[in-house]
Order: sequence, then C-alpha cells, then structure tokens
Amino acid sequence: MVSSPVVSPSGDKVAFAVTRGEEGALDFQAGVEAFSKTTDTRMWVVSLKNGEATDTRAEICTASTPLTWAHDESHIVFVSGRLDPLHNPSFQSLESIDLQSHELALIESERAWGPKYSANGTHLGYIRDTDLIVENVQAKERKLLAKRVNRYNWCWGVGNSRVFYIRDGFLVCEFSLQSQTERILHSASPEQGVFPLHVVCSPDGSLLGYCIDDWFTTIDLRTGETRKRFKCGHYFLAFDWNASGICYVDALDGDQRTNARLMVFNPSRETSTPIAEGVFAFPSWASDSQIIVRKGNAELWLYSVADGTGSKLFGP
Repeated sequence: MVSSPVVSPSGDKVAFAVTRGEEGALDFQAGVEAFSKTTDTRMWVVSLKNGEATDTRAEICTASTPLTWAHDESHIVFVSGRLDPLHNPSFQSLESIDLQSHELALIESERAWGPKYSANGTHLGYIRDTDLIVENVQAKERKLLAKRVNRYNWCWGVGNSRVFYIRDGFLVCEFSLQSQTERILHSASPEQGVFPLHVVCSPDGSLLGYCIDDWFTTIDLRTGETRKRFKCGHYFLAFDWNASGICYVDALDGDQRTNARLMVFNPSRETSTPIAEGVFAFPSWASDSQIIVRKGNAELWLYSVADGTGSKLFGP
C-alpha cells in the first residue's frame, strides 16, 4: 500500500510511504493498533526522470502527506513513530532524513503532524497536538501561531509571510507572520453539519480554496468575495493548484471508494476536464503537463493532461 505522493520542489523526484505486511494485514478493519504492529512502513523516493526507486529505510507514518521536502532537496522532514517501541499510532515524532547519508535527526519529540516547508525554505511549520508551530529555520526560533488547528488542513501562502488553516473545526483563518495577527476568512455552520476542509492557495496568492459541503469554494483574499467553483464528492479529498489549474479526483456514478475520475479544473474558464478513470486517490501535479496519482492501493501513475495517457511509476 502506498500513501499520497509528495513531489520535490524541482519536480524531479517524489517521496511517499510504502506499507508492507502479511496477507490480510493491510486491512484497517482489524483496528489501527493491530495494523501498526503487523506491518512495516518505509519512506521511498522515486526519480520522475528515470523511474529509479530508493528505499530510504526511514520508518514513516502511513497516513496522507506526512512529509515535506527541503527547498534544496537535501533532506525530508517526516512524521515518524520510530521512537515508540510499540509503534503506537497516537505517538508521532517529527524527524528529518539526509537523502545522501540517510542519517536521521529529531526535530520534535512531541506528538506532531503535517510538516510543511514554506516555498522558499526559510520556515518550517507543523501541528504539535493541535497547536500550529512555525520555526524560522536559520534562527532556530519557534512560535505558536494558533491553537485547535485541524492537523490535516493547513497550508502556506505564496512565499513565507502567511499561513492558512482551519481552526475549531469551522473557521477558515489566515495568519500574517509579519503583523502576527489572525484574520477569520470564513465561518461555517457546525450546527448544520457543514465544515470546511483542505485549504489550498492559488499560485499567484490571490485566492484561497477549500472544500465545503462537497463544493470547492474560493475566497478572494483582497475583497473577501466567495465563489463556488465545482462539486467534488470523492471520499479522498485532495486538491493541488498550479498554473495549469486544480487537479482533483471526483466520484464516478456516486461510488466514492472505487471508480473515480481524475479531473482538472480551469479557474479562468470555469470548466472541469476529465483526464482518466480508475481507482484513484491523492492527485498531485508532477509538472504543468503531468499529474501523479495513486491507482488502487499499491501503485503510483503519471498521467498526461493533454491526452490522458498514463504510465505506472511505482508498484508491485
């Protein structure tokens, strides 16, 4: 079983978690604790140029996107349970691995999640329990920006001056590192069971996107105007936004867990274009013309946006 892929800043490599276990062990129905004790999970790195695959041997957590690339691609920061002898899934330390020497370094010993470097690599952010922490990498200074943050739903803005996150389950927020102030961008209706998910920033930094009530919605960060863009009802909500548009996976014929469509939404044209059909999850831009996506549970594929052709990058 492979996790969500994370493409390096240069677009040359992709990192992800690979979980191996005995037959039947890769079934969460037996319980998360049993799953963690009967499987082996390591971080792999694959070249997008020649397909060369490397098992780094780093013991990484299995859930989606628990890693981030350094700006110069010298190391990867990731969520690990290595320091817990029982592999308790409620315990996640934060470590980095040097991709040349494969040496490990501890960054955060407390329960941590969702590490993300800023685009220029000057700051590292992560969630400690439910606190959003940002570290100035050069100065080694850490600051607590917000409490009660959803660990799956935060992102950097363009550059390193702003972060966006979902707080208290229903508030979409922006925090300015320059003014050290928080701005609430949207307040959902928890009493109606409506909660925002998965914040993502546009390439030019003018819009913030998030999914709410199965609609991908954007908010203009200058005017505050909100717009519904497209409907997305897939079980695995994941969106990646670059100059070519927003790639995502949509449910096909109402089936959220099996058949799906790989899609690209063009914000300027307000149209979504289907790229391919399959058992997809966790799409991410590999370049302006290619999308990398998990197919089934154990394969990663590259798809061309131009003609929908695909090729297997990694798998049994």
